[in-house]
Amino acid sequence: MYGGRPDMMQQQQQHPFYQHQYNNPGAQQDGNAQAPKGQLQRTTIDYYGSTLRGLEMQNSGAQTTVKGLPVDPSYTVDVPPPVFMADEPEAAIATRFVQQAINKIKSPINVARWTPEGRRLITGSSRGELTLWNGLSFNFETIMTAHDTPIHTMEWSHDGQWIITGDHEGVIKYWQPNLSNLKAFQGHKYPVRDISFCPTDLKFVSASDDQQLKIWDFRMSKEERQLSGHKWDVRTVDWHPRLGMIASGSKDNMIRVWDPRTAKCLATVGQHNNTVTQLQWNRNGRWLLSGGRDRCIKMFDVRKLNEEMTTFVTQREVHS
Repeated sequence: MYGGRPDMMQQQQQHPFYQHQYNNPGAQQDGNAQAPKGQLQRTTIDYYGSTLRGLEMQNSGAQTTVKGLPVDPSYTVDVPPPVFMADEPEAAIATRFVQQAINKIKSPINVARWTPEGRRLITGSSRGELTLWNGLSFNFETIMTAHDTPIHTMEWSHDGQWIITGDHEGVIKYWQPNLSNLKAFQGHKYPVRDISFCPTDLKFVSASDDQQLKIWDFRMSKEERQLSGHKWDVRTVDWHPRLGMIASGSKDNMIRVWDPRTAKCLATVGQHNNTVTQLQWNRNGRWLLSGGRDRCIKMFDVRKLNEEMTTFVTQREVHS
């Protein structure tokens, strides 16, 4: 499948849409044939074929493009991940629903994060449960009660060795990748809404409904500074990927940029007309993206935060 292009019939037989027909001969004769009772058939999405094809093209110096590819499932292997197609950003837009999975006990999912290697998904629910899902077949592998109250935030360290979660009672917990809990402490008196690591993973910042941001020493679990200035619940926070700056968004419609060393506010941006629900620096640190309940996504230049560069209007509130 990965070395060269197999013929069309072999590709179709390997594709998930054809698995049912080729694995169940009776289905070819009777279109209404059902799988044997008690046997669960799961559609598996294999992303690694296209990744290997992208690496092959990259190493050979061949041009990586999806333009001109026939619209047929057998050509899926020739569609590399977006990282191999920087000149075709439209290829990174997801246009097709792939899979869904539901826990036995239904409850709202407040936060979801892929594991660093991209093979599994971890979700945090309003029941305080952490669930580990298989990213290929989307069946859950592990489910555990992690908090006594709803989990609102979850963040991986940059080195992929730690996870931090925060809940509705202000409790912060440290986890290893195998979901082994190593530490828990009371970080805030009110719900923890967001967490972000500094570039070195030595510190992290937490945002809460108590209108405060707190900077913590990760190893000691000790509070170092408080960032005060928001007039309402702080809903989102993001540490700059390179510089000593922290951006936060609040229910007071304001975005504030902080110096974590002095705890001083460097800039205040009031371009949203409702709660700022999401903030994120881009990877090179030049731009800041914000989303809010006013259905707007705004982009700012770090050198001119008082002026928005671009505004995208959506049909619904922006939450992620």
